[in-house]
Amino acid sequence: YHAAQSLGALATGVDLSPAMVAAARGRPGGRAPEFLIGDARALLTRPAGFDAVAANFTVLETGDAPRCLREAHGALKPGGRLAWTCWPGPSGGRVFELVETAVLSVAGAQQRSPMRRGLAAEAAEALTRAAGFTDVASLTLELAAPADPAALLDAAAALDPAAAPRFDDPAAARRAMVEALQNALHNDLERDAVAELRCQAVMVMARRAGGDAGDAGAAAPGAGPLARMLRWLRGGRS
Repeated sequence: YHAAQSLGALATGVDLSPAMVAAARGRPGGRAPEFLIGDARALLTRPAGFDAVAANFTVLETGDAPRCLREAHGALKPGGRLAWTCWPGPSGGRVFELVETAVLSVAGAQQRSPMRRGLAAEAAEALTRAAGFTDVASLTLELAAPADPAALLDAAAALDPAAAPRFDDPAAARRAMVEALQNALHNDLERDAVAELRCQAVMVMARRAGGDAGDAGAAAPGAGPLARMLRWLRGGRS
């Protein structure tokens, strides 16, 4: 929300988790945004009340992407803008493959992996159009992944908590997964002679019909993923 405030926007955050909302409310700085416990699939407490909606790795993770996008459409004012992100396909790239291999090496191949939520850009655009949006476009974001096995495992679990494997001894299983992933990360970095892992994400941009179309523009070279998203939502170039 600090990034939104830097552009003069007042953010409203929505999260299913009371603990996450409490943590967000406790962060200092700037005009206090509104943080609500809620569901991205049910945003119509304020119909047509928002200038922009951002959903960062949320739409697919709700388990009902079409409904989530329809709710976002209904929450926007005419001409309002949407930006949402997802991983580009079922695996999300090499980083996710490494995480999945580490998880399944401990959990067993019979477990359903939490790493399987993703869409190609064309499919993500089609899903957005089907929710009623216009001027739909997408771009590929290049991201640096943390070479921290514990952080990567936590990020994977957050994608789909219901799919997270269950263990009799969760602490021991986590240690084993961290060790397996640490070894895999080390081997990949050493083999490719790189200092960090890279992955890609898809960002979809769209508008609700009506109002001022503004300038969708092209991707601004060198801009970071968050800057691109915010620039689009504020009506400038992505």
